[in-house]
Amino acid sequence: MAGESTLPVEHYPDDCRVINYFIHDASAADELIYYCDRNMVVDSISYSISAAGAASSTAVLKAVAPGTAPTAANVAAGTAVSSAIALDATGVVSGTIVTTENQLLAGTHLGIDYTGTVSALRGVITIRIRSRLK
Repeated sequence: MAGESTLPVEHYPDDCRVINYFIHDASAADELIYYCDRNMVVDSISYSISAAGAASSTAVLKAVAPGTAPTAANVAAGTAVSSAIALDATGVVSGTIVTTENQLLAGTHLGIDYTGTVSALRGVITIRIRSRLK
């Protein structure tokens, strides 16, 4: 059976995605979690923590600009898309989106910038993003 030609991303229908990223690593390194292949808007971020990090440990959703290498150092230096979330207690915590920074251009990488000691942290991060502007 013959295949089908690929469809350029600008011809896709609107995207509305919920990204679940599981925190299961004992590493405190900043991590990439998503690549924007088209312009996107971040609407919400929540953390469900089952094993807390140390006191004063936090996480921030950051954007690495298009054309910038998606390294851990560039995630740390990226633009904050959310407020810092305290990771020192279990439960569900919602972050505040920085509405002046939540529109992401195609080519942007999203990552999590950790601070403090998070080596025992376990949980899931849920991010809701969309391509259609209001």
